[in-house]
Amino acid sequence: MECRERLGQQVIPLFYNIEASDVRKQTGSFAQAFEKHEAGKHDKEKVQRWRNALTQAADLCGEDLKNADGHEAKFIKKILGKVNNLVNSKYQLDIEHLVGITSRVKVLSNHLDIENSGSKDVVRMIGILGMGGIGKTTLAKAIYNKYEGSFEGRSFLANVREVIAHQPINGLVDLQEQLLNDILKSQGIKVGSVAKGIDMISERLCCKRALVIIDDADDLQQLKAIARARDWFGPGSKIVITTRNQRLLDQVGVEVELL
Repeated sequence: MECRERLGQQVIPLFYNIEASDVRKQTGSFAQAFEKHEAGKHDKEKVQRWRNALTQAADLCGEDLKNADGHEAKFIKKILGKVNNLVNSKYQLDIEHLVGITSRVKVLSNHLDIENSGSKDVVRMIGILGMGGIGKTTLAKAIYNKYEGSFEGRSFLANVREVIAHQPINGLVDLQEQLLNDILKSQGIKVGSVAKGIDMISERLCCKRALVIIDDADDLQQLKAIARARDWFGPGSKIVITTRNQRLLDQVGVEVELL
């Protein structure tokens, strides 16, 4: 609680087979424990600080096992989801204001079936097609910001065409490494070659429900190296490709949203 006050750290109290009111008021087993502390050698002022900390913690929004019907796996999954959202909120992408972006995000999320629980295990791949400078990347960023916390892993591969233009030899390898490191939450994965990268992506990401944005792709070889097949990613994954190249999306065979 001191770290919360001094450093702004997040605190999520977890009530595991204990009543929040017992923590807040130090009743029940907490009462017995504090009686022993106060009767012992502990400084009374220190014990009072402990009491105050428990009272403050119990007043925070937390998670209670009984709200998961006593099912520990559900309880843990809910906690992980909450922590994941807090951690990943640091990775929001900066976007420019775009008129009508909310409605565009809604249309695109419908195409991706992100909010449709009935198709939660379907891997969707969609293309955003349009000329340069009309907001394809901004729309993709808005989708990323809105939904990235709903996935186990996420990766935004920006300016793919430009990356390859500046690094014709190693550009694809760098993108593969970024994809793997982003989704697996690592920093040291190296693939060495495009062929090795393809093997690693298909083997290591096939169980991860991921959100992947491939921004400004312009060549089929780029997509073959990064997201050749839907089964490279886990059930429920969503892949968004922004491009100026209609033929590219036709070759991949994805649904297209025009801008």
